[in-house]
Amino acid sequence: MPAGEPLSTSVSCSKCPHCRRTKQPWVAPPCAMAGLKDIVAINVRRLRHEKGWTQEELADRVGLSARYVGQIERAQASMTVSVLGRIADAFKVDPAELVARSRSRQ
Repeated sequence: MPAGEPLSTSVSCSKCPHCRRTKQPWVAPPCAMAGLKDIVAINVRRLRHEKGWTQEELADRVGLSARYVGQIERAQASMTVSVLGRIADAFKVDPAELVARSRSRQ
């Protein structure tokens, strides 16, 4: 997906100047790392909702605190590659799916 194209789920990151100024749906911010945390947050939340799990249930399955899972879903925490892998294993998806931008559903 080209940079600047909106994700399927709108998120206002409130971190980059663009989002603070425009209050528009999230578009890839200038900082690639901030963008990755937002993408992971959207994907983890989406997959958790698809499974019908609470944050506590996901945390128990992965061996994390519910507070940390909440921080991941709000893009307020970075995670190690091993945690990314454990979360992917819990959802039975490839870890790449957690960092991939979603295409808009039509």
